[in-house]
Amino acid sequence: MAEGSIPSTPTTPLINKSHTLLEILICYHCIEMKKSFVSYIVAFNFLLSNFFWFILFLQFRLNNPTHPYLGLDSLWKKTTPDIHFITFIIFLLTTFYVINYFLITKYNIKKSWIKIFLVTSCISIFLNILTFPFVSLDMFNYLMYLKMFYHFGANPYTTIPALFLPDQLIERGFIHELHLFYGPGWLFASFPQSFFSNFQNADQTILIHKITSAFYIAGTSFFIYRMTEEKHRWIGIYFFLGNPLILFEGIVNGHSDGLLALLLIISLYLALKKSLFSLPVFIVALFTKYFLIAVLPFFLVLQYKNTKSLFRMFASITIVTLTLFLLFTPLWSHGRIIEGMLGSVISSQESFYNASLYSMFRELIDIGVLQIPQNIALSFCIAIFSFIFLFIFRNWLKKTDHPETTMGNILLVFFCILSLFYPWYIIPVFALFCIRPNTEKIEFLLLFTISGFGYYFVPLVIFYHFQFNIFISHCLQASILGAPVVWYFSRVIKKFPRS
Repeated sequence: MAEGSIPSTPTTPLINKSHTLLEILICYHCIEMKKSFVSYIVAFNFLLSNFFWFILFLQFRLNNPTHPYLGLDSLWKKTTPDIHFITFIIFLLTTFYVINYFLITKYNIKKSWIKIFLVTSCISIFLNILTFPFVSLDMFNYLMYLKMFYHFGANPYTTIPALFLPDQLIERGFIHELHLFYGPGWLFASFPQSFFSNFQNADQTILIHKITSAFYIAGTSFFIYRMTEEKHRWIGIYFFLGNPLILFEGIVNGHSDGLLALLLIISLYLALKKSLFSLPVFIVALFTKYFLIAVLPFFLVLQYKNTKSLFRMFASITIVTLTLFLLFTPLWSHGRIIEGMLGSVISSQESFYNASLYSMFRELIDIGVLQIPQNIALSFCIAIFSFIFLFIFRNWLKKTDHPETTMGNILLVFFCILSLFYPWYIIPVFALFCIRPNTEKIEFLLLFTISGFGYYFVPLVIFYHFQFNIFISHCLQASILGAPVVWYFSRVIKKFPRS
């Protein structure tokens, strides 16, 4: 199957020369009736998804003063709402998503589903905005640093949040002893939401953040629409905007990866348009979350291919330099920003355990299973990533892959091996893969949607009944998240020429 093609179901000839005109008319009438029936099923599934998002909203409302939280710590304290009921709702949302994809593509119901999809997506987004982030509290860390900078005027790279306690908003975060470990690109890109936020009112600030998060997801969907081939355009939009994991992580939990996906997609869109501003936008994205450094070499080569003139190269470098100057100068503080950035990134990597290979090595070293220095584990993981990176990069230079495919593959490998590996980190990868969907990407998107929810809810259900140590939880989560990645790359490798 060619790159960018959607898997289709083989069909048998519908018309034989021996058929009478009446038989042909009856045959097509039955087909149209079947498509109409399928359209009703698809529409009904969309509406059912709205209903179950509404159930989650009722259970975890923003204006609920108790603000229930669904996490391992609450399970140990036996203060969690009905975990089995919530897990069942998430399972149904994922099931409707997968079923609708197969119905839409197999029965070729054309565009009859698009209007109901857009309407129900708007309803889902509205409900997600009003739903409390009940499995992740990262959103409060974002707001904590934004309040420090935009309300108190403090430099978050030289000042820690603990100095501003007690505070109604800052105390809701859980990282009070670290400097900001996101880049200045994130800080300044968050200016619009900070401008409209009343940091004295915590609930209003949370609502503005969630509205902004919804804008990031919608904006990314718009650029996916612009960059996807017309025949696959709405399927790409469905995979992203209709994906319950994207809505859950990007809007319910309000993770900053929605902003990262938007900036990354814009930079790639501008690069394909041969714009001089593609690299500056990418630099802002890079200093939003630093792991984009994994695809920086790729983007530099892409920019070089697009410029092809000394003047355009000089102009691009000038704009990038100006961008870096504007990002770092207001926070420079005699160079202390560099120390604060590096120190906070290293501390966060050492403090957070997750499903990546390097993180698992560190945890095995900490509990005494591996008797090796952490530097050796880090060097080993860097070597593995470098080998895979060069392999992917080489294939792109040979023009066997499209830009968005290469970037998605590199990021996926980086998350699995070196970086933190959480379900919400894959939002930019989802956006890249939705631009040109093919069989392997579709399988990955569907499988990772399931495993992304499984990352939360399978350990929660198990730990509700059996209290194991946290390392067992991380091993289980690594297995759940790693399975679709292994499946995806095994399928991709099979397509490579044996030479």
